[in-house]
Amino acid sequence: MSLFNSDISTTLSYFQQLQAENPMFFYAVQIDSNNCAKNMFWVDGRSRMAYQHFGDAVTFDTTYCTNKYSMPFAPFIGVNHHSQTILLGCALIRDETVESFMWVFRTWLNAMFGKHPTCILTDQDPSMRKAISEVLPNTAHRFCKWHILRKAHEHIGILFGTKEKFQEDFLSCINFSLTVEDFESSWTSMIEKHRLEDNTHLKHLYQIRDKWVPSYFRNIFCAFMSTTQRSESFNALLKGRVNNHTTIYEFVMQYEKALEDRYDIEEEEDFRSLQYKPSSWSPSPIERHAQKIYTRAMFRVFKDQLKEIFSFSLNEMEPKALYKLVQVPNSEKPSARRRTYMVTFQAPATVSCNCKMFEFSGMVCSHVLKVLLHLDIFEIPSEYILKRWTKSAKEESFDTHQCLSIESSNSSSKTLMFNSLSRKIMKLVAEGSTSIELYNLANKKIDQVMGELVAAKMHLQENKSMHDDMTQIQGSACSQAQESIIDNNCMVRAPPISNCKGKRKMQRFKPHSELKAKKQRTCGKCHGKGHNSRTCKEKLLFILKCGTMFLCKV
Repeated sequence: MSLFNSDISTTLSYFQQLQAENPMFFYAVQIDSNNCAKNMFWVDGRSRMAYQHFGDAVTFDTTYCTNKYSMPFAPFIGVNHHSQTILLGCALIRDETVESFMWVFRTWLNAMFGKHPTCILTDQDPSMRKAISEVLPNTAHRFCKWHILRKAHEHIGILFGTKEKFQEDFLSCINFSLTVEDFESSWTSMIEKHRLEDNTHLKHLYQIRDKWVPSYFRNIFCAFMSTTQRSESFNALLKGRVNNHTTIYEFVMQYEKALEDRYDIEEEEDFRSLQYKPSSWSPSPIERHAQKIYTRAMFRVFKDQLKEIFSFSLNEMEPKALYKLVQVPNSEKPSARRRTYMVTFQAPATVSCNCKMFEFSGMVCSHVLKVLLHLDIFEIPSEYILKRWTKSAKEESFDTHQCLSIESSNSSSKTLMFNSLSRKIMKLVAEGSTSIELYNLANKKIDQVMGELVAAKMHLQENKSMHDDMTQIQGSACSQAQESIIDNNCMVRAPPISNCKGKRKMQRFKPHSELKAKKQRTCGKCHGKGHNSRTCKEKLLFILKCGTMFLCKV
């Protein structure tokens, strides 16, 4: 068996081992007509469960030079309740065609129990765009704004330097238009002002405006994301572990290590959010309410919004119904444009703002907080508390038993059970450590439950041993069937070197004579190695001495 074939068979055997240890581990391999691996996808059980809580907004991007086959790496990236990057599955694909992307998205949805994300952010790859429209028709597809503006700078960068205030007008139109109408009006004014009706790239940007201009998707939840920066950051992190000589098996192992690092960081922040209270900024009751419900990272976001309430003046347009907030002039930037926001209120606590920050990010904006405090409402209304940002975000919002039954009819997932019990134990520890009385009670109950679990486990093992003796022949047949599956998977051949756009350049073969160390140059003044007569230290010292002697004579 060649090295390439052993690489693929070793990887598949490792996947089967992970799946045997945890039925929630999922993997799929697509092969071509030559029985070569074409596309590979895998995701572990914890990521599948994390998607159920935080799968509303994801980013998807490809990166290159991560393995010896030049297969692009395509991870699904999300954000958890601590605003941390989480991994939601990944794929290695042979090419970036529509068919490959469609296979990846369909396989990913299958692994995620058919749940579609609300929003997905990608670059402008046309194949990716078509695949998403076919497989995820109900998901809002957005382009990375950073990629758009970077390409815009390449095409119209000359206009920024030649046309006065064009760059300011261009960025202001994009970033400060609250509504679609505002953007359309500002864009038209900008084009007419600078006479750019015939600019080809600006026409293209306008044609795809609904994919990247913020005002077109303020009603869509995106978890504070407008770029694929999280994907770029993780890809850069992974490239520190792998290179274009890494085998598939080595790549999978390095990915697993990176995944474990992400879990460790999340678990540490889970513990801190339960044990430590973040510092408050004011004695306001609404801040204390937010302090209780939000994670530490999200409470910092809330606190920043609370500080902003003093940046606006409030005018009541309709009594307890409509409010106009105008930005207070900034003494440091007197030329800055003052922005106006409209907040509507309906009793008992229905409130909305035309900035759409809650719809976009799931956090109430400073304008809404200004109105709530004006109306003496000192708690965030429950409908404006998004559970995914709270300390209880990972409590079951879906049927755990249903997921278990979907995954396997005869075995339950260790991951599901472990995660569910871990969250309950963490709450028990947090409550039991608040006083000596509660500690003694919790300690007593834990010892009692442990005794019952040990007795129940022994009883189950006795019953299992009796059952195994009765079904020994059947078990042998099952073992032979499992071995045959492994043998079949070993027949999957290695993929050919990919010809995608990220393929590494082939290096010219260098003969042995070129690989020898270059001959060091010899100085004509002192005959030393590694320098020439112009940089010779002895020559410079001689010149310095001559200058000193000349100065002494003078």
